[in-house]
Amino acid sequence: SKIGVPNQTSRRARNHRHHVTKVSSVSMALSAGMMDASQIPTTPSVMQPVRFRNGKTATNGLAVASLTNGQSYPDGRLHDQELRWLVRRAKGGFGIVKSCAVHVQANGKGWEGEWGCFDDSQMEDFQRAAREVQAEGSLFIVQVFHAGMRADETLIKGPVRSAVDYEYKHRGGTRLAKRLSES
Repeated sequence: SKIGVPNQTSRRARNHRHHVTKVSSVSMALSAGMMDASQIPTTPSVMQPVRFRNGKTATNGLAVASLTNGQSYPDGRLHDQELRWLVRRAKGGFGIVKSCAVHVQANGKGWEGEWGCFDDSQMEDFQRAAREVQAEGSLFIVQVFHAGMRADETLIKGPVRSAVDYEYKHRGGTRLAKRLSES
């Protein structure tokens, strides 16, 4: 292989040797009577149900990754277009549908069109999304988010906040992000 480019052939060969060794060990144990067929290790299928510690069960392990959208309204309310997109994923067979990044404080908004969950007026949107996604047999999980020092100053009221004091350097310049507990 070229310098800096991984040798795919040797990686495949290593993986194949590992698989052959594992299969050979199981075959020898079976033929020696050290184990029976019910003890053969199996890899769970992504199509099998997934049970979470809280008792909820997804119909399968297929999950929609949390994505970034720009479809919500400026006040953080969910747009019908985003809801339709989420429900289509559930109808398509995903066992787990995750929301886009959802900012948990008004000053945590990172981009235009970001869904919010910091005000009672937005709760109806979450209830509706959960109800419609669950009606298709999928679990609905919300990705909570706060842009912190990367919050867009043009979209929030008040200073940018972060978990710690931080001087944030970006293409547009430098700004100080104050810790959340400071006024």
